Amino acid sequence: MANVARKLTHDEPSYEIATIALVDERELVVRTARGERRARRAASCLVAPAAGDEVALLTGDGRAFVIAVLERANEGPVELAVEGDLSIKAGGALSFVSKAFNLRAVEGSVALSKLTVLATSVLAHSDSVRFAAKALESFCDHVAQTAKVWQRTVDELDQLRTRHADYRAEKEMCIRAENYIVGAKNLVKLDGEQVHLG
Repeated sequence: MANVARKLTHDEPSYEIATIALVDERELVVRTARGERRARRAASCLVAPAAGDEVALLTGDGRAFVIAVLERANEGPVELAVEGDLSIKAGGALSFVSKAFNLRAVEGSVALSKLTVLATSVLAHSDSVRFAAKALESFCDHVAQTAKVWQRTVDELDQLRTRHADYRAEKEMCIRAENYIVGAKNLVKLDGEQVHLG
């Protein structure tokens, strides 16, 4: 009698191959040999099924779950989708290798003890950038910058060491200091229509 009651209240789990007929918001309509029915995507099925895909269907207890995508109908990009947040943990190294890499998010944060970036070229577009560091060193063969307004504040020492220095202003250059010292080994030259000293 117990076995009979069990059969009346519970369906034995069964597997079958089905085809995705329709993708709804939270449910899928699958087509099987016995007709169409609604199913949900199993949490372990990370590949988002699309219409026409051939999938593995698990049914039992009046429920149906798509547990895997067996064959895709289209050759477009494979979409990994989950409901809610996604966390990936690896005990060792985590590597991504691809021909192209695109990352899109509304907000993002990266926390690393050490970062190494190797790139042939870097192009960045941003409305605003704030950078804070205790020490910054850069080594470049050539640096070119263009800005409408360039402003900087140095609390202690601003030092330049160069072989040649050339500063040009179209209209006015103003230098003010409590003490201003100009020294040259060979020549000091002031050239202008008017020169005022003192």
